[in-house]
Amino acid sequence: MTAASVVVARDTCGRLRAMAPKPRKREPQLRSIETREKLLTGAVECLVKYGYAGTTTNTLCEVSGISRGGQQHHFPTREGLIITAVEHLTARVIEIVRNGAENISPNEDPVSAVLKLLWDGFSDRWFSAAYELWVAARTDETLRAVFIPAERSAGRAILKLCLEVLPRDITEQECFNLNLQCTINMMHGLALTHIIRTDEMVEAYTLSLCREILLGKLRVS
Repeated sequence: MTAASVVVARDTCGRLRAMAPKPRKREPQLRSIETREKLLTGAVECLVKYGYAGTTTNTLCEVSGISRGGQQHHFPTREGLIITAVEHLTARVIEIVRNGAENISPNEDPVSAVLKLLWDGFSDRWFSAAYELWVAARTDETLRAVFIPAERSAGRAILKLCLEVLPRDITEQECFNLNLQCTINMMHGLALTHIIRTDEMVEAYTLSLCREILLGKLRVS
């Protein structure tokens, strides 16, 4: 026990005694941050489990373990919570990409490493939440206004990863950005199929085509 943590008080006989201080309660700001994080994580989990239409305020509170009052304090409307969840999900994708890039070994083939990292992200169960939002944004202008910039932010993170990891003879190709976008589009389509069913042969073949595209070996004349 340090001197700063000692509390001096008198006992029933009037003698001075050193007493341990009462444990401090968590700061209100910390509790507020934790509640907000639980709500956002719960929103993404609801999107995965129940889809966009099934992500109601009741299911949000049930999954996150936060009361209705707590939810309304942080996010008065369901729409506000969903929109913030888009940004939360985007930050998660960017973090996964960043962490994955840091863990690529110098001994690995960089193209295979990048493709594996991208596919691991697109085929992750959490990414199905993004697809729910993608479809919903087609007819929801408010959601679309948030989702499009979020998607572009994730795209910039992927491009940055490729520029850092891939050899210059690949990234300096005239059509590299277009090749990368085509690769991502193919993975998106494959990931959509992956949500419903898995065909390892088709996945392997598609990823091999992605490799050829990224290398600049497949071109449309």
